[in-house]
Amino acid sequence: MKFLTFNVRIDAPSDGTNEWKNRIKSVAEVLKSGDYPIVGLQEPTMKMLKELIKELPHYRYAGTARDERGEMTPILYQVEKVRLLTNETIWLSKTKYAESKFEDSNFNRIATIAVFETNGTMEMFRFVNTHLDYANPDVQKRQMSVLIDHLNKQSSIKRLPTIIVGDFNATLDKSVHSFLRKSTLSGKSLTSIYGDQNPKATYHQFEGILEGEPIDYVYYTEPFVKAGFVVIRDKFFQVYPSDHYPVEFSLNFINK
Repeated sequence: MKFLTFNVRIDAPSDGTNEWKNRIKSVAEVLKSGDYPIVGLQEPTMKMLKELIKELPHYRYAGTARDERGEMTPILYQVEKVRLLTNETIWLSKTKYAESKFEDSNFNRIATIAVFETNGTMEMFRFVNTHLDYANPDVQKRQMSVLIDHLNKQSSIKRLPTIIVGDFNATLDKSVHSFLRKSTLSGKSLTSIYGDQNPKATYHQFEGILEGEPIDYVYYTEPFVKAGFVVIRDKFFQVYPSDHYPVEFSLNFINK
């Protein structure tokens, strides 16, 4: 099963030729070309999301905005391929059900959590999409701690296989990753889709940069097994879809 995680960059007129109105069709083409059952996006506002969905009528979405500024971590899904069972948005703070942030966080940060069932095979799993704080490793770790704790307390669904995606704003050497490597969800370890590989930069500032390390990540639990990943570095309609590269990944569901 193929998935995508993708920071689509906010609508910023200061981006000039790279502002949102010039990238909508490019972003839509990424999703069309991959035909992904489920996609995690970071940074769109509701306005951006509605404009994108117009280009992708076969997709629906789950998620709400983090605050009046409007940025979201929506999960897009194709109803022909999966069924949405439940979804919620939490704030990664001390008060996860109210619009809030840690005092030393730059912005409110959220996670969208959805439970899906595949059409046909009827396999259930959790898909989690988030966007962590910028340039503050301690805050990133605390935000992820809130999320992991919440996932482990989700009563009847806490034992479901889980996929966590998003813009972590953190390279592999940062504490949020060491925290995740030590964490478990219902006793199951979290595994990075990259494994021991360095796929190089996933943030490129609209310049096509390759050198560096990723800040966009995917973690998953058993019985999912990695089938592969691709950092999509193509232009679509002669423009980069975003200042981040989309990350496509595939997981197989292995019943033990």
